[in-house]
Amino acid sequence: MVLSDADLRGRMADGELEIDPFEERSLTPNGYDLSVAGVLIPGTGAKFGSGSASIPPKSWFVLSTRERVRLGRSLSAQLWLRTTFARKGILATFGKIDAGFNGTLTITAFNASETPVDIPVGERFCQMVVERLDSPAEKAYAERSGRYQHQRGITLSAGGGTVGAGGGPGNAGPEERAPKAEKGPPGRPDSGEQPCRRNLCDHCCHLTEMPLTMEDIRRIGALGFDEKHFVQPAEGWLQLKNTAEGRCFFLQGNACSVYPGRPEGCTLYPAVYDADNGETVFDTECPHREEYVLSDGLGRKVAGLVERLRRERRGRRYRKVRTDL
Repeated sequence: MVLSDADLRGRMADGELEIDPFEERSLTPNGYDLSVAGVLIPGTGAKFGSGSASIPPKSWFVLSTRERVRLGRSLSAQLWLRTTFARKGILATFGKIDAGFNGTLTITAFNASETPVDIPVGERFCQMVVERLDSPAEKAYAERSGRYQHQRGITLSAGGGTVGAGGGPGNAGPEERAPKAEKGPPGRPDSGEQPCRRNLCDHCCHLTEMPLTMEDIRRIGALGFDEKHFVQPAEGWLQLKNTAEGRCFFLQGNACSVYPGRPEGCTLYPAVYDADNGETVFDTECPHREEYVLSDGLGRKVAGLVERLRRERRGRRYRKVRTDL
C-alpha cells in the first residue's frame, strides 16, 4: 500500500518514519520530494556544495540528498525522478529503500542530452514514495547487510570515491576541482584529503589484512554492522574480513562505505610499521605513496597503534589460556 500525505504525517507522528529536515512544500499527495545536498561529477572531479552544478552532455554524476530518511520495519520506499529533470534528458537509476534504513541517499544519474543541464543544490530532485509492507521485516536493513546504514554525503557504488560527511559536497565550496590542504604538506593523512581519494584508488582494499582495534570494532558496530560480518580472527589478531572476491567487506565499487568511521590503520595508511627495523615506512605496494609526507607525528601515531594492537592481542591470548585451563 502506498502511503498518502496524511499517512506520511501519521507515520512521522508515531515514529515509524523520519525525514530530517522536513519541509511542508516537499510533501506531495502520495510521497515526499527529496532535495540535492551536493553533486559530484566523477569525470572532472568537480564537487558542488552550493550554487548549481552544470552537468556536461553525455556525463554521469552523483548526488546526495539533503534529507536523512529513517524507515521502520513495516515501511519500504522507492524513488522516482521528478519530471522537471526527466524532460531535460536526465536519467537516474533507483533501487528500493529497505525497511530499517537510516541515512541520506546517494543517487547516480546521467545527462543523456546534447546540452549541459544545471542541477541546483537545494532543488528537489526525486520523489520518495513510501509503501507499507504486509508484515514487519523479520530482519531490518542493518541486520541484513547495512553497508550504507547511517551514511552521510555521497557514497559511490561504482567507478568513484566516497565523499562523506565533513569533507563532502555538503561542506565544499561552489566548485573544487582539486583537494586543498591548507594545514601541513599536501597529501599528509592527517591534513586534508588523501591522495587515494583524489585518485579514486582502492588498491589497498583488495586482499586486505588491516588489523582492527577493539575501538575500531565498537565504532563500526555502532553504525549498525554485526562484527561477525567484518571481523576475521588471524593468529590472535583481528583483521578486516574480505569477501569471496578478495575485496574488503566495506568496499563498494572502489569506495569505502564507512569512510568517516574506517579503522584507524586505514586512516594512517600507507604508513605502516616495519617490524624488522622498528620504524614507520610507506607501504611499497601503495601506488601513490610518493604523494604523502612521512612526518614525525605520523610515525608516532603508527607506533602507538601498533603497541595498542599488540597489547590487545596479548590480552586475548591470555584470556584464552585462562579459559583453556
